[in-house]
Amino acid sequence: MPALNCFCCNGVSVTNPTNGYAMFNLFKSHPTKKLRKQLAKLQADAMYASRNGDIRKSSEISAEADKIWQEIQRIEGETKG
Repeated sequence: MPALNCFCCNGVSVTNPTNGYAMFNLFKSHPTKKLRKQLAKLQADAMYASRNGDIRKSSEISAEADKIWQEIQRIEGETKG
C-alpha cells in the first residue's frame, strides 16, 4: 500500500504497515474498551457489597467480573496471535 504524504505534516508518511492507513484508525475504539469499563464497575460493586457484609452478592458479582475478564483475555489473545 503506498504511503500517503500528509500536507499538514510536512510530508510525513501516515501509513501503518500492519493494516493500512493509520489516520483512519483514529476513530476505531479498542475492542475491549467497553468490557474493561464493565469489569471496573463490577469490581467496585463487589468491593462495596463485601464492605457492607453481603458476601453472597459480592461472590455473584465477582463471578460475573471473572467471566468478563476471561472474555477480555480471549479477545486480546486473538488480536495478538
